[in-house]
Amino acid sequence: MLPSLQSNKGHKNAPVLEVDEESDTLETLLRICYPIRNPSLDDMSLKDLEAALLAAVKYDMELPVSIFVSELLRRAEDAPIAIWALSCKTGQEDLACKMAERTLALESLACDPAADLAGVTAGQYYRLREFWRLRGKVDKKFRFCEGPHSNELVGPVQPPISLPATQWDLGIRSSDGVVYNVHESVICMISSKLQSKIRALRPRNESDPLPGQKKKSESNKKSSKNGANSTLKAAGANDDALLILELEEDCEVVGILLALCYRLRPDVLSTVQPTTLAATIAAARKYCMRSLLPDLQAEWTTVSREEPLCSYLAAANRWLTDCAAEAAREMLNVQLDGCYDSEMETTPAVRYYRLVSYYESCRAVAKELLAALPLEPSDAQKTLGDRKCTGRPLLESSTSFPPPQAEALWLKETLQRYAAAADKGPGGVASTCDTIYESAVEAELWCPSCQHLAAKLNHLSRTLKEVRTKILDAPLFL
Repeated sequence: MLPSLQSNKGHKNAPVLEVDEESDTLETLLRICYPIRNPSLDDMSLKDLEAALLAAVKYDMELPVSIFVSELLRRAEDAPIAIWALSCKTGQEDLACKMAERTLALESLACDPAADLAGVTAGQYYRLREFWRLRGKVDKKFRFCEGPHSNELVGPVQPPISLPATQWDLGIRSSDGVVYNVHESVICMISSKLQSKIRALRPRNESDPLPGQKKKSESNKKSSKNGANSTLKAAGANDDALLILELEEDCEVVGILLALCYRLRPDVLSTVQPTTLAATIAAARKYCMRSLLPDLQAEWTTVSREEPLCSYLAAANRWLTDCAAEAAREMLNVQLDGCYDSEMETTPAVRYYRLVSYYESCRAVAKELLAALPLEPSDAQKTLGDRKCTGRPLLESSTSFPPPQAEALWLKETLQRYAAAADKGPGGVASTCDTIYESAVEAELWCPSCQHLAAKLNHLSRTLKEVRTKILDAPLFL
């Protein structure tokens, strides 16, 4: 892809090719290409190797690419995760596969996410984690660098509201060019930030034109020439007659905010996706629209419960720490392993890594507390095996009921179920603490003689509540 340059040493008219790479990177590439001794790569950092490999891939230099890949393979034992990430960033799928296979020997995928995963998407790290979790037993079409391609056709975003025609005195233009005609008094009442922006747009003298408008004399001449051919904007009003306020949000977010301001559609939030809702909450906070936040927060609670992973990613991408924490806690009620969302492909890997760390720490706490519960019956409880159970009328009076064996078996199976549930969703296991006694009754273990079983059930109930407390106190770092 590099055009050939004739050797014109000292010639003033020698062609010069401008490139984006730094001199060190370019010199490394040229030394490999020219018939001279190759540069030593031993002292190059992974960051320098990444820059050189990116340049070699960009300019389609097969020889430098193969040399850099060989050097990275030589360093595989020292930093398999970092080199895997470098492979994804440079599009080297084969190298990424080899590095992923090296991670199978690791006990965990713990790393420094800020350094090792910089520039990697959450979707790419999710695929590495799935490859590691499944011990490499994945489909032949499995890829690290690219995610699944969606067949859905995404059309243009449609404004969610249509305001009725009336006496407007302000236009709000979204980032994608849709203009909403509104009342300045309503907007100023809802948002002090927008009020300041509107005042800043007002000309000092009433005779001066508004920003983006022409002088009245020029406008009148133009309108007299055009006459009936003059047209109105999509919002339903002439922009030349209104002060236009430009916002950074798209028409969907702006439309939702205006619908809430005017209370036009109470159900406007019911069909909003987590990504759009997070953007709307961020905009409402940005413009200090405090009266809109209760409705937005209530809807966020619902959305987080229904789609916790997408909600977490959307909130984390916009630095909505409290919203991300709420979604992360809801994520504890479902299984994280194998859970994918298309939002991952545009989310930095470090944010998904934080969620995984939070989830695994909560899972470890739940499993540790459950594993500490005693399974074997105590000596005092063993003596009950010689007594008759007075609380089970279905048993014949001559039948001796052995509580220790039956209770121990049932309790063991119950703890195993809780441990399995904690592995799939550590938050969900804490919500079952109120059903323990009902489960014991259904198992026909309850009777007046079963005081030790009751004590153990109380112990288990307290443990499950402790799981809930520790999970709520677990920190989540974005």
